[in-house]
Amino acid sequence: MTIYIVGSSSTVMHGGWADQFALKMVRRYPVRNSAISAASTLMSLIRMKQDPPYEPGDTVLWSGCVADATALSAGGFTDGSLLHYLEEMIRHVADCGASFLPILIDTWKADMNNEQRPYKDALLELFNHYGLAWVDITEEYERDTGLAELPRQFFNATGHIHANSDMTRFIGDLAAEAVDAGLARLPEGDPVYVDPERKLQVVSVFAPESKAEAFRNRVVNTTLWEPGVTLPPEGRPAGDLDLEAVVFMAVPEGGAVDLSVGDETVTLSARCTVGAGNWQMMLTAYLPNMTGAPLHVPEGATITTAWTTEAKTVEPDLMFHPEPGAGPGRARLAAMAFRASA
Repeated sequence: MTIYIVGSSSTVMHGGWADQFALKMVRRYPVRNSAISAASTLMSLIRMKQDPPYEPGDTVLWSGCVADATALSAGGFTDGSLLHYLEEMIRHVADCGASFLPILIDTWKADMNNEQRPYKDALLELFNHYGLAWVDITEEYERDTGLAELPRQFFNATGHIHANSDMTRFIGDLAAEAVDAGLARLPEGDPVYVDPERKLQVVSVFAPESKAEAFRNRVVNTTLWEPGVTLPPEGRPAGDLDLEAVVFMAVPEGGAVDLSVGDETVTLSARCTVGAGNWQMMLTAYLPNMTGAPLHVPEGATITTAWTTEAKTVEPDLMFHPEPGAGPGRARLAAMAFRASA
């Protein structure tokens, strides 16, 4: 059995709970941390679709609750799609014959936790539907200490759990105890939100190949593409498609990218709102957050990308800047996520 961990910043960080968990598993099970900073469940699902399939008997720990709650509180994903993506993730794991164990981590912000309580309740209903157990860190902390909220002292100014802290050890211990107790289970159940015939499909190869750049750091090992690439019909899934998301390696100095299908063009910011200098951040631009709907791609159509040559204000997705500036720049395209049109 290999244990995979998916989540966002507090999961991928050095000295985070995932590192503490891995220490508990040393010489017992290999642990692979697939988390990405600022990743919503959509980004985690996209990465999951790009990676090799899990093997029967593997275990997947999901800890994306904080990133999802933050995105929802910022006004994103009002169409309810995060629940759809989470269910598709659960079903993807089940199709591989692997087990799934949610690790629910609340933020220290009581108002955000209260605001997103309906989302958390919907998560629990979904887990129950698929016969899953879960670990709720807030509930476990209250059981141990009598405190109903996670103390502010365990979080830094940006809301991340302090590395190598009592809280990261607490979460790592709980996750290890849950795995040892057999709480990771193979999901079983009929679809609730998703259409199994319209699965998310990810494309990460474009043309021409001369615009490809190998990229590797401690989080990802992938190929990036300089804007100016195209995606012809033979390079993507067949049929009429809806383009739901575009993944960029975004940079703080920015650059905007025009994405066109026929006569329709959408301008996307590739400038992240955090970081400075040589900072790079893998971010997902969810088109319905910006335009209210996916971009329709008719069968036989070619998708083109190009740097925007004039500075303009755009409707950005979360963590993208509304004034990205003109290209070219260091930002790169990483992937596109499609679904068959209904």
